[in-house]
Amino acid sequence: YLGSATERQNNPELRQRAHNYAQHLIQQAQADTQIFSDGSVRGESRKRSGYGYVIRRNDRTLHSASKPLSTQSIAIAEMQGLTDAAKYVLHQLQSSRSTTFFCDNKYVVQVANDIYTCNNKHFELALELHQTLFALRHSNITRYFYFMFVFN
Repeated sequence: YLGSATERQNNPELRQRAHNYAQHLIQQAQADTQIFSDGSVRGESRKRSGYGYVIRRNDRTLHSASKPLSTQSIAIAEMQGLTDAAKYVLHQLQSSRSTTFFCDNKYVVQVANDIYTCNNKHFELALELHQTLFALRHSNITRYFYFMFVFN
């Protein structure tokens, strides 16, 4: 049991267990393509937002990017980062057995995994993400996708 984010904040043992599990997952996927993505919304009026992502393989950074956005939604910032990273892999990289996406937004991970249906506000971007992943899967660039929720 890894506990909730609040439990991990207050319990050093749970925090260490979650950290060890995340390290295990990262080591397991190191030979394959890894995408680490994060979005943020800042400012008192929540008008400043953006995302960044890093694409790695075999302990090497292949590409990184960041972009400011005008959205007030953390979910949109997170999902846009994943979508743009997947597009980069689709159009710029050679084959990989699998691609693991690491994201710290549970909602976005569940939408990407088709566990949760997105709300109308995110529908177009979620559709774009799914279409990009579909194209990636059928282009023989990568065979398997894993979406990992990374604990804070």
